[in-house]
Amino acid sequence: MVMSSRLRRIDLLGRLGGEEFAILLPDTDATGAYEFAERLRQQLADQPARCGEEDIPITVSIGVSAFMPQDGHIDIILARADRGLYRAKANGRNRVELEAAPA
Repeated sequence: MVMSSRLRRIDLLGRLGGEEFAILLPDTDATGAYEFAERLRQQLADQPARCGEEDIPITVSIGVSAFMPQDGHIDIILARADRGLYRAKANGRNRVELEAAPA
């Protein structure tokens, strides 16, 4: 699996449901998480699925958010990342969007 091959031992990959996944990247700031997500997006785009003689392109839209000390629950972080995901889809798909925490 492409996603799990990119992870460090301390990272955590989980399926949220359907075609949605979350990756927890401890000790990684928002910029590092964005860069990780962009490398993952590009790697998936560079490795189309094979069906017989045909290549099937793979695209992925990713929302990224950082953990903030004031976040009281994981659902707050996931909601921010979800907003980034939907912005990525609205802006043309197959892209990464960083959803900043409120100031």
